Amino acid sequence: MVFAILFLAFGYIASSEIQTAVPNVHAASRTIMLAGSFVTGWNGSNPGPTISLTQGDSVALNLVSADGAPHTFVIDVAHAGIVPNPNCGIDKCSSQFSSSTTFTFTADMAAGTYTYYCSIHLQHMFGNIVVRSSTNGGPDFSATSSPTMLTVAQSSSGSATVTLTSLNGFTAGVSLSPTSITLSASGSASSTLTVSTTSTGLYSTPVSNGAYTVTITETSGSSSHSTTIPVNVGPTASGSSTSMPVYAGGLSGTVLLGVVVALIVIAVVATVVALTRRRTSA
Repeated sequence: MVFAILFLAFGYIASSEIQTAVPNVHAASRTIMLAGSFVTGWNGSNPGPTISLTQGDSVALNLVSADGAPHTFVIDVAHAGIVPNPNCGIDKCSSQFSSSTTFTFTADMAAGTYTYYCSIHLQHMFGNIVVRSSTNGGPDFSATSSPTMLTVAQSSSGSATVTLTSLNGFTAGVSLSPTSITLSASGSASSTLTVSTTSTGLYSTPVSNGAYTVTITETSGSSSHSTTIPVNVGPTASGSSTSMPVYAGGLSGTVLLGVVVALIVIAVVATVVALTRRRTSA
């Protein structure tokens, strides 16, 4: 009997040791609330709050329409930019909601920074999700942009600063085509991106008004991250919603059109005067 009890006790202890030998999982269950509004963005700010997750996290996202308008929640996993028709086979997309809903997903994407947004109100409701590696052991770097969104007038340009920060002692060069940045351990460094909407050729036109996305890929060895910057191309400084082509000599199509009209008027007047003189002389 004593031996039987000892045998069972040993077996219980052994099984307990086997169970505790399983590596701890860093993932957790997370509950997050986001209230969306066309005017005020997510949770009252645009861009919305940065959401930090660990690979493998199970997330229950409580989504509320703060303005009663229909909204969606999309995570741009594919890094395709802020678009009205996301690829929900790759991206993580909620159903449309105008009151409240719960959207559940698993943070099974690669470690990095992703954009979340409403596919109905593209430039008014977006933010960032940072997914950290579940191992949390290797050196890496993070990337952020300032500002997080650019508004550029036609025939103009704007700039954003991309800042890289060393994580876990990362020290190496990072490629941002066509430039590169070298990070020191626990340090940070920045590079400026310039976005131009001007015309480039003799008969070319400036970039059309609308919503665009610039994606910057930062690469160092096997570490790669993407930073997405929404770009809104607005009207010209004069407030016009359209723009004419820019031609040689810097004359816009509007100016040339005025010159042509003036020449036509002058030609018509000259013709009328000439005909009148002929009739008078006749």
